[in-house]
Amino acid sequence: MSLTTERFLLQGREIDFDLHRKKTVRRNIHIRFEDNGRMQVSAPLRSSKKSIQRVLSGMHDEIAELRRQSRELIRDIPSLRYRQGAQHPFRGRYYPLDIWRGPDVQPHVRLRSDRIEVLLRGRGEQPVSEAMLRWYRERAETYFTQRLEKFSAELRWVRQSAFELKLRRMKRSWGTCSASGLITLNPMLMKASPRQIDYVIAHELCHLREMNHSADFYRLLTRIEPDWKNLQSALNDRARHYLRW
Repeated sequence: MSLTTERFLLQGREIDFDLHRKKTVRRNIHIRFEDNGRMQVSAPLRSSKKSIQRVLSGMHDEIAELRRQSRELIRDIPSLRYRQGAQHPFRGRYYPLDIWRGPDVQPHVRLRSDRIEVLLRGRGEQPVSEAMLRWYRERAETYFTQRLEKFSAELRWVRQSAFELKLRRMKRSWGTCSASGLITLNPMLMKASPRQIDYVIAHELCHLREMNHSADFYRLLTRIEPDWKNLQSALNDRARHYLRW
């Protein structure tokens, strides 16, 4: 894959965009906008700048509409706060933050039955944000490992495959699986329900056997989770809430 920064004339103004040339993109050019408003373009690896600009020019109105929709979606999402009583999701349920501060406290984040308890020494929302991020990551490492072990015990091809778990925050993805068996999961997935988490893990484990999204892949996924389409849809509906930080 190669990454460059290019420019495009959109509604009379030049805008910068990130151009990703990928082996996995065969023919069509894919366009999306990040939450910060920046345009991302994925194109076949051997595409020339001239051919890409020609395709983009022919899609001017569609790109303008994508940009408008992206801005509307961002405006509809309330900002995430890290103060007393702010609601944060964990495993599909929202809990209020209960924040305690003091110079002598032992910093930690703990899930209670009706709240997420945060003890820390620093002032302001930034220390709370950092503590919560560490907590999601710690919980994700433990929980994802447990679920992977359960799937390994139940699915022969998983048991026979060499794979490794890695955690990484991603802006647009819940998980990936490489040809070498590296399964990367987003710790923000811990905000979703247990069944939605299992769906994502099952999806990536299916790639250990089918490194594509072919009919065989989806038949395999359906064997593990027959309701995966509804789980995927529900998770995608909450993606902008769960993936933000």
